[in-house]
Amino acid sequence: MKVLKGYVQNRTRPEGCIAERYIAEEAVEFCTQHLSDVSTVGVPSSQKMGVSKPLSGCTVSVVDQDLLNQAHLYVLENTEEVLPYIEQHMIHIKTAYPKFRKRTKWLQDKHNSTFIQWLRFKVQSELE
Repeated sequence: MKVLKGYVQNRTRPEGCIAERYIAEEAVEFCTQHLSDVSTVGVPSSQKMGVSKPLSGCTVSVVDQDLLNQAHLYVLENTEEVLPYIEQHMIHIKTAYPKFRKRTKWLQDKHNSTFIQWLRFKVQSELE
């Protein structure tokens, strides 16, 4: 009875709401049972949808080493744990090339081109 009372939207005529909702529910149930055996048009059925099958064709793209290094550097520079190493590397560059201390663009370019290798060497030496 509680389910039937939940169908009531118009409190002045509850019997009409209950009857309409019950008929609609029966019609949906009948259509669901009838259409379970019928093949659908335009809508893929759950049996046809395979999990192991790809949804579309694939394309393989090869990334060149420069683009890969650029992405790697971007991730490293935006990682908080790497910030002390970035500062150490900038100090290392400034001491190795004292003539270029005030040329910030040159220092940044040098940092971008050598930081990944420098960090790899630095971490390996700290682990040994």
